[in-house]
Amino acid sequence: MEGKALALKKISKAMLLAFVLNILAAGILSVFVYFMDMPEKLVSSLIITVSALCIFFGGVVLAKNIEKKGLLNGLMLGLGYVAVLLVLSLTAFGEISFGMQNITRCICILAAAMLGGVTGINTKKAQQY
Repeated sequence: MEGKALALKKISKAMLLAFVLNILAAGILSVFVYFMDMPEKLVSSLIITVSALCIFFGGVVLAKNIEKKGLLNGLMLGLGYVAVLLVLSLTAFGEISFGMQNITRCICILAAAMLGGVTGINTKKAQQY
């Protein structure tokens, strides 16, 4: 039981790291959007890309800390991240939108988290040789 609690703590820390990075990156992106004339579709794509990159980095950090089951731990990180986003959306807007953009964002987040988990495990193994 202690191992699961430790893993949950590490997942929570990686999720917090990903959220902090996402907030910082979104702030930087908003400055660019404010000063440049960008089409809305480009801005939407950049938001999804920034979220995916932040969760990917969180997955890499998580996998390096847990050192096993990178795909599964990355999936857990991604599911937790998406769940928090859905709760925040419900809190802020009173509803959860399941439009194509949000579904795409969730899929990208899950894929990036799993890829980050696998990458983190493999970079950890590569350093051992």
